[in-house]
Amino acid sequence: MSLGKWNTTDRIKLLENITLLLDNGFSLNEGLQALPGIWHQREHELFRINELMRQNRHFALILAEIGFSLTTTTQIGMALEEGTLRQCLRQLTGVLVLRREQMKKIKQEMAYPVVIIVMMSFLMIFMRVFMGNYLPKSPTADWQKILWLLLGVGILVIIYCVYYAIKSINEQSYAQLLVLRSWPVIGKMVLRYAQYLILFNLNILLSNGFSLQDICGFALKQPAGSLQYQLGLNVKQKLVAGRTLQEIITAEPFLSDELLFVVNTGSERIVVARQIKILEVIAYEELSAGLQRLSLKIQPLSFIVIGIGILTMYLKLLMPVYSMMQGF
Repeated sequence: MSLGKWNTTDRIKLLENITLLLDNGFSLNEGLQALPGIWHQREHELFRINELMRQNRHFALILAEIGFSLTTTTQIGMALEEGTLRQCLRQLTGVLVLRREQMKKIKQEMAYPVVIIVMMSFLMIFMRVFMGNYLPKSPTADWQKILWLLLGVGILVIIYCVYYAIKSINEQSYAQLLVLRSWPVIGKMVLRYAQYLILFNLNILLSNGFSLQDICGFALKQPAGSLQYQLGLNVKQKLVAGRTLQEIITAEPFLSDELLFVVNTGSERIVVARQIKILEVIAYEELSAGLQRLSLKIQPLSFIVIGIGILTMYLKLLMPVYSMMQGF
């Protein structure tokens, strides 16, 4: 039986339950064997996990199979080797819960402008295709043809841009995010979102005792071309070339400038992790505020476009009447 991909809530609940059992003196294997009697909704999948463990399948690989990211499974694998699984799971669970709530709010902020754009597109198509059949037939002026053509092209461009932006953000491709960074309106938010992701990962890794060399090595294990992989490669190459961290942070757009403060303080690793945690929260709050501002900008723009379409339809309706009145 395949384990399948679990939803975010269930993945977090699995880590929470395992952490609870480890805190109460269970070993990892004992805790997994006890879970089916505790969590009945996932009873069959948990039995399958126990079966895979008896077949010497690595626990981190099992977690990857049910949908955990490579970032999470790599850290858990390293924690198993170092004997720090309980601390690692506790840290990861807290961070993942926070990340789930943050991403939920970000998606809610993004949903409104996307819905407005989609509704605007369907309304324009409806007005043109369906209502046009009930309007008086009259020669269409050149300016009306041009206006409808511009509106159609504009809507198609907007739909493509929304699709490309969502696809690029989901894939976290370094090259595509660089392109989005230069776009008007959303460029700054895309840049801040990428910086937030990096701060989020740095916080987890530093909290689990990773050094700078460990972080670069970890990043190079990510999919080639991804944001984490390319950043790790860039940083490693520049360090080998003798560049300082300050120079690297300044030159790399997806590394927040606030990291310069952290680097210049020269604090211990655990203190640096706390400082980056603060920067992560600040980046999230700025991103959320930016999305709210974008919603406020898109709403009046959408109403203007819809108003132009309605005005065009009224003119198409009234122009034949006006021509008839001139004939009297």
